[in-house]
Amino acid sequence: MADSGPDKLALRIDDIGSSSKQHLYYTKRWYTNWGPLRDRRLLGHWAPYREMSVNDWRSVYKVLEKYGSKLTVGVTACWVEDDGTLVPFPEKFRNEAEVLGEGVTKGLIEIANHGLTHCVLQDHKYRRRAFFGTNRPYHREFWEWVPAPEQREHLTRAQTILTGYFRTPITTLVPPGNVYSRATLRICKEVGIRTLNCERPTLASDAEPKVVGDDQVLPFHDREIVELGVNWLEQRLQSFRVPPRLFIRDL
Repeated sequence: MADSGPDKLALRIDDIGSSSKQHLYYTKRWYTNWGPLRDRRLLGHWAPYREMSVNDWRSVYKVLEKYGSKLTVGVTACWVEDDGTLVPFPEKFRNEAEVLGEGVTKGLIEIANHGLTHCVLQDHKYRRRAFFGTNRPYHREFWEWVPAPEQREHLTRAQTILTGYFRTPITTLVPPGNVYSRATLRICKEVGIRTLNCERPTLASDAEPKVVGDDQVLPFHDREIVELGVNWLEQRLQSFRVPPRLFIRDL
């Protein structure tokens, strides 16, 4: 990817404000999906981890400024509490929302829509903690089998929360888990989203919304910053002859 050239690359971080970081159980070893063995910190797979702090973000900004890079930030508009209650990101993580606003003002970050909930809300309490097996499929929000009216409600509400707080148009959607449908594309156009970014576009579109794949994007999760530190990001940027300098909306 480092040879693709700076004019065609963007940098993206996902799962900001997503409760899935606490409730997603997944490993390639089926037997470790059994409830008592789910501490991914022991198994080297996905584990519950904390939200990024103000200091984390300010350290990220220093790295971005050092390398002249920009970052698209996928924010999930609501945190889903254990009982299914939705808490808007700016209320749940007030300090983090403020520091993200600083990054927007400085021109360092683009806020992208990463769903309203990141997960399927139906039977949330059960699917949040299945005793055996993975609950990974329920932590993708825009499956084809999710009714279009529900997708419209989620995307509309997420847009309202994010644009209302950050006072900037939100024109990029990063669908949780790279899952989306034709209905998702139609609704994106209705709510002002002009670009959808996912790993491997299955419903490619050059029209609005434009669908771009990760061949033009360097994606990662907040987990890397929380668990490996901002040095991990700096090392990645050092591998580029010219670091990524575009937001996804500019691809």
